[in-house]
Parts: sequence; structure tokens; C-alpha cells
Amino acid sequence: MTAADQQDAVHLTRLRDLTAQEHKLAVLVATGIGPRGIAAAPGPYRSTEAARKAVEALLRRTGARTRPQLSGWMAAAGLISAPIDTEGVAAARSGLPPRCLTILYGWADGLTTEAVARVLGLGAAQKSMAAYLRTLFLRLGVWSPEEAVVVGVLTGLVEPAPPGEAAS
Repeated sequence: MTAADQQDAVHLTRLRDLTAQEHKLAVLVATGIGPRGIAAAPGPYRSTEAARKAVEALLRRTGARTRPQLSGWMAAAGLISAPIDTEGVAAARSGLPPRCLTILYGWADGLTTEAVARVLGLGAAQKSMAAYLRTLFLRLGVWSPEEAVVVGVLTGLVEPAPPGEAAS
């Protein structure tokens, strides 16, 4: 077993060792629900701040840098799934602009949207980045970065970077 395989096994074990409450939280995160929505959902999080802190703790526990990265890892591990319009995603795969794929790869690698914009050279071009995000969401039939990464992983568009590997 290579070092990368061992690291993946450790990470998978960490994901599979989540408590039922942490797993439910990870699923909420993967569906793109933010702290306000998590606090409003039935469960132990009574305030937006409590939900935000719980998500931060979940990210630390799993080693994920961002919510989309955690979502991708959960999908890659087979611990969550999303309803996928296979025809729509097949069409998206063939027509997804390279910059949209770069955004998806960046999120799966744990980069923030702002960091991906810098990679694309769009630091101050917020309108350009917003246009790419709209295109990506529309083509994948999603509403959030988390959902985009889950759909990307489940359809083979993107493979999340192994835990501990530096984002590009």
C-alpha cells in the first residue's frame, strides 16, 4: 500500500467515524445549506453561531479546508449522494467551459472561490467570476459550490485531492 493509499484510508476512516450528528451536518453542508439554514433545521443547532462553530469543528475533524472540499470527500467516499440529472450533466460535461472546470477543480482541492478567482487571474473582475459561477451552476443544475462538487465527483467530472495534499 502506497503512502497516498494509506493517507486515503486514514481519511476515509475519519469520515466513516463521524457520529450520526456529524454525518447529518455533513449532508446539510453538502446540500449547500449555510449556518442560518442549519440553525433553522430540526437538530441541536439553536443559533446561526452554533451552526457555524459546528461546521468549523467538522472541517477541523475531517481535515477539510472548505465546505466544498468536505462535500467532495463525502461523495467520493460514498457517504452521500445527490439526485443527478444524468442527461443534463452529460451535456454539461461536453460543453463546460475550461474556466468552469478550473473552478470546480479548485473547490474540490479545498480552494475558496476567491482563491480560484486569483488562479484564473480574475482577482478584481467580480462580474466575470459571477458569470462563470452562473454558467457552472446552470450546467450542473445546482445552487451552491458544495452541490457542484458533489455532482462533479459523482459524475466523474472531478476527483477531490487526497486529504493533506496541497491545493494548487
